[in-house]
Amino acid sequence: MCSVESNDAVQEEFKPRGKWFNNILEANGNTPLSKLNKIPLDYSLKCNVYVKLEYLNSGGSMEDRAAIRMVEVAEQNGLTKDRPVVAPASGNVAVGIALACAVKGYRCVIVSPSKSGHDVEDVLVALGAEVVLANLEAHHKGITYYDFAKIVAQGIKNSYFLDEEASLANSLAHYESTAVEIATALNNKVDLIVVPVRTGAALQGISKYAEQHLPGTKVYGVCNDDSFPPVPELGHASAAADISSASGIEEVSSKDAFLMARRLIKEEGVMVGPSSGAAVFAAFKLAERLPEGSNVVVLGADGIRNY
Repeated sequence: MCSVESNDAVQEEFKPRGKWFNNILEANGNTPLSKLNKIPLDYSLKCNVYVKLEYLNSGGSMEDRAAIRMVEVAEQNGLTKDRPVVAPASGNVAVGIALACAVKGYRCVIVSPSKSGHDVEDVLVALGAEVVLANLEAHHKGITYYDFAKIVAQGIKNSYFLDEEASLANSLAHYESTAVEIATALNNKVDLIVVPVRTGAALQGISKYAEQHLPGTKVYGVCNDDSFPPVPELGHASAAADISSASGIEEVSSKDAFLMARRLIKEEGVMVGPSSGAAVFAAFKLAERLPEGSNVVVLGADGIRNY
């Protein structure tokens, strides 16, 4: 399993978002917290509920943090401009990888399931990525699109295979940046953090940081329940993720996720996607146990672009 090492200096390295940047990748991170003022009243909550607006990252989601970090780590491990990047990815993380490659000047090949949304595919193409859709049911039964991506990489000379699940960079990005930003914004007075789970890397990084630097802070992940259709960008923690530091996992139905996302947009003006709706829904349930004045932070994983 992947692990995140303690770094006592990480809090001192925090820098607020600048006023100008050398490139768009530098604009990533340091996303603000926005307090919810209307919807919590319907749940009789007396705590402060904030949404961390991750859709203000460079590519529109919290996955940009991990994607950019993965490419940076790849550069340290032998990625050069003459090596095409091949990545098995879909949704937000695919956009983040394509964005990083576009800015840094790498040829990027994204291998996605054939059922990926056209909106995301259009964004990838606009970023200059080559998109390979793996129609495994028709042509490659018995293998995953991850396996198919390896086959694609083998067919591209001198390619660099960007392995998200095996990369420690994913969880480390959230340990070093997302968690630090939350702690700094609220002067370490954080009672509850709720994180949408895709692979579990964000939950791993944030919960590990809280365990080491925010004693008493509870960190919960949010996953799909068994309802159909599943919530986009929500999954279950992969085997590579070590979520032992998390306080627990909450399951939310697609109906509750979408309805809450719509309320957040209409009543709070917070234009987040359904995984964020699921996280806020779960946060309200968990916050019922908290005393007045407690601080709750929900990761607003992405915006409405893809939906």
